[in-house]
Formats: sequence, C-alpha cells, structure tokens
Amino acid sequence: MLDLIPWSSRDLILPIVAQIMALDIVFSLDSVITAVGMARHLEVMAAAVVLAVVVMLVFAGPVGDFVQLLNMRMDKRHRQLRGAGEESTSQVR
Repeated sequence: MLDLIPWSSRDLILPIVAQIMALDIVFSLDSVITAVGMARHLEVMAAAVVLAVVVMLVFAGPVGDFVQLLNMRMDKRHRQLRGAGEESTSQVR
C-alpha cells in the first residue's frame, strides 16, 4: 500500500506515526491518572481530564488536515492508475 503513496506523503508517515504513538501514551497515562485520581485526589483527576481535552483539541485540526490531504492524494493516485489501466486495455482491443 505504501507504494501508492507519493514520496512527499511517505516522508510524513514516520512523524505522524510517532505523534499518534505519543498521543496514545499520553491518553493511556491519562486513563491511569484518572483511575488513581478517582480513588484519592479529585484535583488530579480533573487536571488529567482537562489536559487530555486540551491535547485532543490542539491536535485534532492538524491530524484531520493530514488525513484529508492523504485521502485526496490517494484518490488522485488511484484515478491516475485507473486511467493508465484503461489506456492500456483500450490499446489491446
């Protein structure tokens, strides 16, 4: 599947995957902090939830933009590949 992605997008995949992994770690830690906070410290739990919401809001736009850009590029590439396939089959006839 990676061979369908243009090089410029391919270069972006590693940093995006790293960001997703970092967010997963943050949200996993948020869940642990929330679970611990439920038992003892309401302030820690509230701060963890607020921080998680802020991080999601900050990254929602850039991640959404990247997904939309990647989808548009892949759609364009698929159209190019389909067009090339139609040309080669029309030459055979």
